[in-house]
Amino acid sequence: MSERKYSGYWKSWWNTKFEIGIIIEKHPELEGRVPSGYWMRKHGYSNLNYAIKRYHGGIEEVSRKFERELKKKKRNYWPGWENFRSEVEKMWKEHPELKRRLPSGRWMNKNGYSSIVSSIYAYYGNINEMREKLGSEPNAEENELEELLRGYVEDG
Repeated sequence: MSERKYSGYWKSWWNTKFEIGIIIEKHPELEGRVPSGYWMRKHGYSNLNYAIKRYHGGIEEVSRKFERELKKKKRNYWPGWENFRSEVEKMWKEHPELKRRLPSGRWMNKNGYSSIVSSIYAYYGNINEMREKLGSEPNAEENELEELLRGYVEDG
């Protein structure tokens, strides 16, 4: 975590949660829990500790939110492909409008599937790579946005 983060990085709950997840993976002594502020400062994570206090309601609030989002999955749950696939299948079953397509990370975060997004980036690459692996295509809105951006870049 010693690398410098871009301006505004810590304001994002997703980024903060991602960094906490990395710490928990690297430090089994935490037993899957969000570390205390003292622990973070002692182990060189002062920026994360500051961000938690400033932008995300403090350690207690972040711990509650983190636990709620992870839904108390057991350790090493997400790296297991079958577990990951099962969670995606549940999402598709709960949202048939997705038509078995992997939605954007923004949609998943907004609709309570941020653990899927976190695990994709932590263990499987990125959303597009995961779509390929699952045999899923982006939805029409994402295709339109991609075309618009491509045109903008080419015209730029």
